[in-house]
Amino acid sequence: MDDVEAKQVLVPNFYLNAIKCMDEVDPQGSATIHYSLANFHHNQRKLLSAISHYNWARSLEPGYVEKDYFLNEVGGTLFFAGRYRLSSLVYERCNRLKPLARTAICAGDGPLYAGKFHLAENFYGQVLEIGSENDFELNEALLKAWLATNAPKSNAGHMVRGRRSDHADLEKHLAKAAETNDAYEGIVSALLIAFKDEGFVECWSNAISIALNFGEVELTLLVMSAATWRHGYEAYAPVREKLSSAAVPSDIISEIDELVHSLYARRKELASKGVTVRLAGQSYFDTTKLAQSNHPV
Repeated sequence: MDDVEAKQVLVPNFYLNAIKCMDEVDPQGSATIHYSLANFHHNQRKLLSAISHYNWARSLEPGYVEKDYFLNEVGGTLFFAGRYRLSSLVYERCNRLKPLARTAICAGDGPLYAGKFHLAENFYGQVLEIGSENDFELNEALLKAWLATNAPKSNAGHMVRGRRSDHADLEKHLAKAAETNDAYEGIVSALLIAFKDEGFVECWSNAISIALNFGEVELTLLVMSAATWRHGYEAYAPVREKLSSAAVPSDIISEIDELVHSLYARRKELASKGVTVRLAGQSYFDTTKLAQSNHPV
């Protein structure tokens, strides 16, 4: 449907009517429909409604808690709803069922944004033990481990300790760090914002600029990796314009260009090469992986 407002009303009504019909025939079978409705609400960013229907699906079909994809989706919804501790517990269970680098990273993100930095470090450390064919995941774990180590030493880190991180506060702190040329507070603030709002290119462009100013080569490489993985050239383009306008020597710009080109080429190698099919079982969805995709949706 092209009508977004109509979709937000009609699609949930369709699912709710389907649940009523299924309740009369096979109450347990309603689990599949609750699960589908939960995913719809998640995509609409109606996170509390999504959590409610995931819970209905789980209560009607306990087998869902043994499905890694279900736990991943619930964990993600809890994270974006600010339920960081619960999100980490769900991802941790998922990682016990099926240890993967991506799941261990997600398990660490909850403690990171709850200010439990040491616990976050432990999860990111597990990523290197688990391993991954996707070097972007390994780089992300290293970058987040750096963030978890350094955040407690910063005022930005104290802003997320013990409560939900407020982006408005972090953005103000980032602006203040820029005014005072405080690169340390700037990079910690920028990364905390960028990893929470991964879809916003401007956040990553900002993180790249601050990392370049911060002056640590390894840290800059990791930030470039994270930004390129999420947005390709798009995050780097405005940074390059700033470098050119600031009269940065052309040989230095060329070196940075080469780095981004190599990261982008690797990103293309890891792009999705197939699909994952979900099949409705007796009372819940199951998955058949036709090809493993490491590319973020």
